[in-house]
Amino acid sequence: MNGSNFIDNQQINNTDSSVSMLGLIYRLLDKAVLMILAAVLGAFIMGMVYRSSSINAYTSTSKLYLSNMEDETSFVSNIQAMNYMVLDYFEVFQTKEIHQRVSKEAGLNYTADQLGKMVTAENIEGTHIISITVNAKTPEEAELLANTYADVAGSLIEEKLNVPRPKLFESATPAAESFTSTLKAFYIIGAMCGLLISCVAVVLFAAFDDRVYTPEDLQSAAGIETLGIMTKQTKKK
Repeated sequence: MNGSNFIDNQQINNTDSSVSMLGLIYRLLDKAVLMILAAVLGAFIMGMVYRSSSINAYTSTSKLYLSNMEDETSFVSNIQAMNYMVLDYFEVFQTKEIHQRVSKEAGLNYTADQLGKMVTAENIEGTHIISITVNAKTPEEAELLANTYADVAGSLIEEKLNVPRPKLFESATPAAESFTSTLKAFYIIGAMCGLLISCVAVVLFAAFDDRVYTPEDLQSAAGIETLGIMTKQTKKK
């Protein structure tokens, strides 16, 4: 008799893990609607965060050629002197004046500080070309600002440095979208976060819930077999 009870208890212990996993899957399926709603809510929240933030998803680039002199040798005696001039050109992009002019000419409601964070100027290695890259929320804004910066920068370089105006090497092309910061990516991240949080909540609730739902739960909790099941009866008039 004792040997039989030992075997039964061992079988119960061996099936505890499978029963628990099966019960957890049932819990997740039972809460599927709430989990889907949590995913939708997460996507909605991340969409609102994207729209209210200053994240820019579109990039456009224009280029200026700096060796626009009739007699380059009379102006630049060697490569080192040209490199110094390139550094001087970059200083133009650090002034508030260029951002203020760009904002006025483009007709956009951006402050000088905002535009300063949206534009990046760099020298293409081994060349006398400055690449002007602008990040904006729409492709139209990115392209417009990149071309406007090229025009305004050319004027300021001519005025401030007293050198011939740089030549436009390449106009900005239609803005390219960066997937990592698009609204679609934010929706996906929000939905996944909502789904993950809801799954964790269901798992934690199931782990700390010690109520008895099935005969197997009773066997696991009390260590004895059930003799029978009595269903709940509704009262009749």
